[in-house]
Amino acid sequence: MLSEPLAQFRDGLYQIDGRRLYVTRGIGTSFLPLRFLCRPEVVVFHLTRG
Repeated sequence: MLSEPLAQFRDGLYQIDGRRLYVTRGIGTSFLPLRFLCRPEVVVFHLTRG
């Protein structure tokens, strides 16, 4: 499935109603074996108690 170019949350960190949302670009491919202008990424979150 290809990413929707006009999607509201494409990639990165967003703050919505005081909550945080992170959308990753992912590490692989799906339908076509290529990644055009989209570097793969693996995200690691370190959570600490507040």
